[in-house]
Amino acid sequence: MLFTNLRLFDGVTARLHGGRSVLVEGGRITAVLSGADRPIEGVQIIDCGGRTLMPGLIDAHWHSMLCAMSMMELMTADLGLITLAATKNQGAILAQMTRWYSSGEVLLMATGRNAELLALSGERNPYPGKLGVIEAGAYADLLIVDGDPLTNIALVADPEANLRLIMKGGRIYKNALQSG
Repeated sequence: MLFTNLRLFDGVTARLHGGRSVLVEGGRITAVLSGADRPIEGVQIIDCGGRTLMPGLIDAHWHSMLCAMSMMELMTADLGLITLAATKNQGAILAQMTRWYSSGEVLLMATGRNAELLALSGERNPYPGKLGVIEAGAYADLLIVDGDPLTNIALVADPEANLRLIMKGGRIYKNALQSG
């Protein structure tokens, strides 16, 4: 799957990068391509329509999804449903953090920096690879945001309206790109 026509928030720097495409294969990001790179034959193209592609949000402090769902739902629900519930709560919490931090700092904390914290847990880390960044080899946990979350963090507080695509481990759980 090749994501094109996007603005990239990489989880490492607090800015958007233009002229990039992101290739996902087998649940991982296999390449971040510059605009000068040639298209890849036989790969599904996903046109992001100029929207922001960013790493999935990581809550390394507490499990906000536990507040959104009953125990029965947590034990029986599809991972995608749990991911959607967690994203809804987490986005609202992140938006409130701009009382103390810039939107860029909040997004860096919720992506690459929280992934660094998880990596410190060693053998207990449920993700043995790179997480929270957009780079080759990292897990394909991606969000496509309808707008610029660096200038308007409130976009992540309403995932139903503003997250056009949610991908976890290379599997798409929400895709509203075709509908407008």
